[in-house]
Amino acid sequence: MRLLIIEDSSTMTEVIKNRLLSLGIDDVDTLRDLPKDGDEEYECILCDLGLLTSSGIDTIIRLRKIYRYTPIVVLTQVEDPEIHAGVILAGASSVYLKGCRAKDILTAIKTAVLVEKKILNRACTLIRKADKSLSEIYSED
Repeated sequence: MRLLIIEDSSTMTEVIKNRLLSLGIDDVDTLRDLPKDGDEEYECILCDLGLLTSSGIDTIIRLRKIYRYTPIVVLTQVEDPEIHAGVILAGASSVYLKGCRAKDILTAIKTAVLVEKKILNRACTLIRKADKSLSEIYSED
């Protein structure tokens, strides 16, 4: 699994990398440094809300413009439930407080990836059904 960490604290990035050794991890410390490849590059993004170039809900909104379908798990020091709700409404999969167990973060990442795959599979099934129905309608003419 490929993970992108967006965190402006190099110490925190190293702690996360050391705890999540089983994942292929890339990291950047600002949104300006993001790879421009978009959704194909990573299976999940682990992101801090307080970056040098953006903060809070704006961070998630800006990420969603580049990574439309990649699950985003937020790791933050902010304990405000209003902000947590806002970032989830803006497109984050989940929010965890810094200092939580690495096992919880890994579970959140795996869950977010699994949910995204199930959503995409369901969408593909619906598209195939619609395509079949349209084919049947147009073949009757």
